[in-house]
Amino acid sequence: MRAKLLFALLGVLASACSSPEEARYSRAGTTQDEFMADRFDCISKSEQNMSNPLLAVMGGATATNQLPNCEQWTSCMKALGYSLDTNGKLGAPPRMAIKCLR
Repeated sequence: MRAKLLFALLGVLASACSSPEEARYSRAGTTQDEFMADRFDCISKSEQNMSNPLLAVMGGATATNQLPNCEQWTSCMKALGYSLDTNGKLGAPPRMAIKCLR
């Protein structure tokens, strides 16, 4: 029973760490470098601590991560003049995509 619970928990954690696809943005006259700097600032301002309990056969532990809050992150980007745009030219490279808290 414990082994099943452990594998189920590991599956959930693995899916949480999968490579997410970030939204695309547009803003007139903005370079990719400017976008990435603004993105970093907004992520930093919207980060929240998230704890994950880890259960194992011999005991447990917790892992704490900092993830941005989706609403705060999006609001920050909008306040800087960015618009969500599925065809937008501005976005993080796939290797830099992050997951946010909803």
